[in-house]
Amino acid sequence: MLDSRFNTFLEVCKYMSYTKAAKNLYVTQPAVSQHIRYIEDMYGIKLFDYQGRNLSLTKEGLLLLKYIKEINATEVHFEEAIKGLKNKVRHMNFGATLTIGEFSIEPLLDRLYDRFYNHDISIYIDNTVTLLSMLKKGEIEFALIEGFVDKNDFKVSKLKLEDFIMIVSPRNPLANKKSVDIESILSNTILAREKGSGSRDILEKGLAERNITFNDFSRVIEVGNINLIKSMTMKDLGITFLYKDAVVKEILKGDLVRVEIEQFSLVREFNFVTLNNPLLIEQTSEFYNYFYSSLNESNL
Repeated sequence: MLDSRFNTFLEVCKYMSYTKAAKNLYVTQPAVSQHIRYIEDMYGIKLFDYQGRNLSLTKEGLLLLKYIKEINATEVHFEEAIKGLKNKVRHMNFGATLTIGEFSIEPLLDRLYDRFYNHDISIYIDNTVTLLSMLKKGEIEFALIEGFVDKNDFKVSKLKLEDFIMIVSPRNPLANKKSVDIESILSNTILAREKGSGSRDILEKGLAERNITFNDFSRVIEVGNINLIKSMTMKDLGITFLYKDAVVKEILKGDLVRVEIEQFSLVREFNFVTLNNPLLIEQTSEFYNYFYSSLNESNL
């Protein structure tokens, strides 16, 4: 457990105010100042700068904040592990982005619960930004993520490669073509995931490499639900890009059509992400091995 003076530092960071931190901690403002000076003297650094009346973290302060959050998250996981040893049942909380959670691992869940029968497992489905925030707070032990993750902040292990494809309704004129030039799709409405989604990030970056933005399409409709995106695409309300796992059944049935785009291909990693912490990496290694082998054996 961290010294209480580090908790004072966290409160100051939360409010960027000594006064508000003191009020929330039920201590005096001089006490807050004393705690901050103690940390600064201990490490020989300066934690905060004043610009007028505005308080901001120094580079050293930002680094300390990062490590304190990691330590707090590790403490949460350690407490859960100890409870598991006492109760002989371990808790494991993990998250998955929408495509992976709803489509890629859905067929694997029955085997997952059989394989880890001695675990109480909770699964959270959300977008990349939310899941990474939950990891930092210690609310989940690992996340299965489609999209870009900063490897400086997390331990990132590849699960599999996945095609990110354009799909259209069979009624869309593009459906009758073997392949199309990327310029020819811009007259369509594009159905896109919400900001913060890994798949939206991938699409925006892929288009940017061809000097194209969402503004170049005739219309953009943001939809936060994959099944609704598929339904709207079937009705020819727009075209969209999704991971193959999410639409393979509809393509096989003929409800949706995959259209190849000339000189434009998006393939991305599905990754297993946890904090870059040896204890946590060891605790989650069996889950990584399970998902890695299962996803690649089933070729989902």
